[in-house]
Amino acid sequence: MTVPEPAVSVHEAVGVIHVHSTRSDGCTEPGPILDLADQAGLDYLCFNDHNTLALAEEGWHGRRHGGVLSIVGAEIQHTDRKSHLLVFGASELHPRGHILSQLERVKADGALAVAAHPREVRPRIPFFEEYPWLHGAHSLLDGVEIWNWMSQWKGGVTLSSLPRRMRYPDQYVRNPNRKAVDLWYDVGGCALAGADAHGHTILLRKVFPYDFLFNRVRTHLLLNEPLSEPTQLDKALGKGNCFTSNALAGDARGFRARRVGETLQVELPGDGWISIFTPANPPAHSAMLPAGSHEFSISPGPVHIEVYRTGRTWITCSLDGKER
Repeated sequence: MTVPEPAVSVHEAVGVIHVHSTRSDGCTEPGPILDLADQAGLDYLCFNDHNTLALAEEGWHGRRHGGVLSIVGAEIQHTDRKSHLLVFGASELHPRGHILSQLERVKADGALAVAAHPREVRPRIPFFEEYPWLHGAHSLLDGVEIWNWMSQWKGGVTLSSLPRRMRYPDQYVRNPNRKAVDLWYDVGGCALAGADAHGHTILLRKVFPYDFLFNRVRTHLLLNEPLSEPTQLDKALGKGNCFTSNALAGDARGFRARRVGETLQVELPGDGWISIFTPANPPAHSAMLPAGSHEFSISPGPVHIEVYRTGRTWITCSLDGKER
């Protein structure tokens, strides 16, 4: 994450990405979804319907709905339905053929592409599939979805564990996917959190409604101007100017991290434990730290930071050290 110089006023926008509407396999129209996002206090909401930009064609891209900016991206997939990509900033899609061919066309059109739920594990119950990314750290990827709430909840579900998972869902999504973080080390770019919200129905029971997921994992954008148009999301993700949080552990607004040589500078908006992960070394863990500024020594290369409280990951921030 490249944080602007101190002289630049940094504006923070908090939202949820990877949301599906009735334009693909979601269960609700965009207007009511945005009403729920507004009630959750979000600054933006990004729709990523499967293989379509229909909502953009209908005028939802860049529309202000209450206090929420509506942004339309997409989710495209390989011919075998595996290997999904979250797409941002696309003016058209070519959802046919090999996913790497689609990736090349997305990038040629100037859009961003992020590997979606790349290390998804198949649940052990009928009618549920897995959709992992099967093409490694491709050079055209702009980042990785390291934290996908629905994907991680359903991974490993069995018929016997399903009732408990439905009753106590937050016990099963405490941290980002470690294997997805490992992929991010090789890909670099942005590291995102996605809700993968559909308004699911399981065993004829509506579970994980949109407002439930809007109060879980979020992606924070760091901007030089207040959020007013969708291209600001594209630019922030393209530069890696973002971090993620789980709202269950508290409001993460005000978190900042930057590296200066071999020093990591972190601004905590509240008390928390910090763990610092790198590809080559075991993670370094801090004691409980108060809100405020803290510094750590780090080695060269990509760094993944996690802040914990209430028994779960509160904040993640991934710095690949590259200038963009």
